[in-house]
Amino acid sequence: MKPLNAAAIHKLTGLYVDIARAREAKLTPRQTEVYRMMAQGVEKVDIAEALGISVRTVDIHWYEVYRKCGVNNPVKVSLVWVACRLAEMIGE
Repeated sequence: MKPLNAAAIHKLTGLYVDIARAREAKLTPRQTEVYRMMAQGVEKVDIAEALGISVRTVDIHWYEVYRKCGVNNPVKVSLVWVACRLAEMIGE
């Protein structure tokens, strides 16, 4: 088995690590909280409850996460998150 590196992460996620990190870096701290929960498949209502905000506010953060990460669906949000976490794990 080949070791995991930036090229392997790109092959798995379709994202280059530096691009994924740059997209993630644009997020505010609150957007980062929402993004992390989105990437883990948490429902909007549950995100709102966990963070003590309204579902409408979650919707606004959700939109901004999509816009800043350059994606248009939750699966792609998860891929950005996975690419960044894998890169952290391997020290890329």
